[in-house]
This record gives sequence, C-alpha cells and structure tokens, in this order.
Amino acid sequence: MIYDAFKAVAEQTGASKIMHFKQPKLFIMWDTDIGRMHGLGSSAHDYIEFHKRMKLEFGHLEWSRQDRTFMKAIDEYTICERTT
Repeated sequence: MIYDAFKAVAEQTGASKIMHFKQPKLFIMWDTDIGRMHGLGSSAHDYIEFHKRMKLEFGHLEWSRQDRTFMKAIDEYTICERTT
C-alpha cells in the first residue's frame, strides 16, 4: 500500500501529507493524536478506517468553496476538535 511506503520514509503524518498534496481531493491528513481521538493506531488499515469514518460523518455535505479542498476542511475540523 502506498501509505506504508511513504510511512517508512516520512512517518505517519508525513505519509498522509504527501498523499494529500499529491491528491488533495482524495486524502485527508492525519497524525497520531487524530488517530488516537478515533481509537485508531497508525497502520494503513487504521488510515483507511479513518477515511471511512470521515465519509460517514461528512459524506452528506456538498463542498463548493474554492479556497480549500473538502479534505483540508476536514483536517482543519479535526485539529479544532482535538483542541476543544
């Protein structure tokens, strides 16, 4: 899996950032704290599970803003969520 290949070089956060920057409309950035908030580890399986959960939580929304991708907005939401 591509996540595992990037994680071996750039660790968990770096792997998701690389994937996000290559495909910003597809991949959400995440880190250890976000994974823990959702009861997940740092494996590729956990990252996929995180995406599934985000799709369940936000998949019904339509996104039309041009200043950031929907995936970036979800990332920003998860950052705010863990600081409150």
